[in-house]
Amino acid sequence: MINFSSSYRGFLTKIPQPIREKGKDYASVTAAIFLTAFLVIFAIKPAVITIAGLLGEIKAEEKANKKLQQKIDQIITAQIAYTQVYDQLALIDQALPENPQFAPLIQQIEAQRILTNLELTDLNYSSIVLTGKSEQKTEKESNPQEINFSASMQGHYPDFKNFLKENFNYRRIIHINSLDIQQPQSQQEEINSLIISLKGTAFYSDND
Repeated sequence: MINFSSSYRGFLTKIPQPIREKGKDYASVTAAIFLTAFLVIFAIKPAVITIAGLLGEIKAEEKANKKLQQKIDQIITAQIAYTQVYDQLALIDQALPENPQFAPLIQQIEAQRILTNLELTDLNYSSIVLTGKSEQKTEKESNPQEINFSASMQGHYPDFKNFLKENFNYRRIIHINSLDIQQPQSQQEEINSLIISLKGTAFYSDND
């Protein structure tokens, strides 16, 4: 009976040593390749995907932050512009108030009349809605709204001149539509005294 084990061992002993070492090297390289492929597929690939996702999120966040910063810059610019025109806006509100502001208007006229020593003989004004909302407006009645008034006063010419000057300097927009100057018909009236009748219009913005 032939002993194959002893024959095989004998065969191996006849293989040159460099060939056996080279075979071992090939086996090591093959094992390293399989190990690398395993790591790439099961370990490194998920990490790469995760990193790529994080980079995408960071890029999206940077884009969102950039847009947010642009919005903030726009708000800051608008605030600066508003601050620069704030005083002018207050003047506009005084020149064209959002409601009739009838009482301050009459008080202004009356105060200037007293300061300029004029005697009020007649005062009339158009009807206005002081509280609440008016009925539905037509296109003709849209902004700005008007308060028409008329007044008759008696006094000296320099006093009338000062009266008109002070009212023209009033911040609220007042338009003098007509001005009529007459001498008193009664001989008992003060010498050089005049009667002046004026008609005017004040404006306001009705946003209701």
